Amino acid sequence: MKAKLRPIRFLAPLLGILILLVASEREEAATPKPRLYVLSNSSPYIVEIDGEANEVVRTADVPGLKRWTWNDDNNLYDGTNLWAGARNPDTGEAEVLLINLDTLRVTARIPVGKETANLYIGKPTKDGRLFVGKHASWQMAIIDIKSRKVLSIVDVPTNGEAVGSPAAATCDSDVSTGADGVERVYYPTRDGDTVVALDSGTAKPLKTASFPGARPLC
Repeated sequence: MKAKLRPIRFLAPLLGILILLVASEREEAATPKPRLYVLSNSSPYIVEIDGEANEVVRTADVPGLKRWTWNDDNNLYDGTNLWAGARNPDTGEAEVLLINLDTLRVTARIPVGKETANLYIGKPTKDGRLFVGKHASWQMAIIDIKSRKVLSIVDVPTNGEAVGSPAAATCDSDVSTGADGVERVYYPTRDGDTVVALDSGTAKPLKTASFPGARPLC
């Protein structure tokens, strides 16, 4: 039988370690089998833990990995691959990695350009595009999840400090369709005080909600 994988929403970052819980459920199984995935910035970079026995099942390294970016329970899981962000602090280059949870191998690497802080990976739009927030670059990288190609990288409005400063603004990414039927991409600005809604089709801003002094994030 073909395996079905269903994410359970749980994540806790601790000292650079990111934890994601996923339940694996085969059609013939009566109950799901929980698996905990730990992404670490030191070898082994991926650890799979049996969530019932509390035992390490497998470990894996990722060739060329320097550092994970922020990865949490909102990350895209396409039924086979977990989409995770990584960056190289030496070169400033960032990429989205697809990790096959059956093999713990990286099946694809999608470069998204320079980024000195984090990537934020949410869920795709109805037509299969993924908006990846580039934290310190104040940009969105838009990826076709079927072809795994970057369609465009667009600057998005924030009201934080100047680009190039330590400030980081594009601080998450998620998609929702309102009662009006319009699909929007949302992100908080963190070092600003706004939450911005983009048109999912054009990546143009539709509305900005202000929260003075709040520094909304993630």
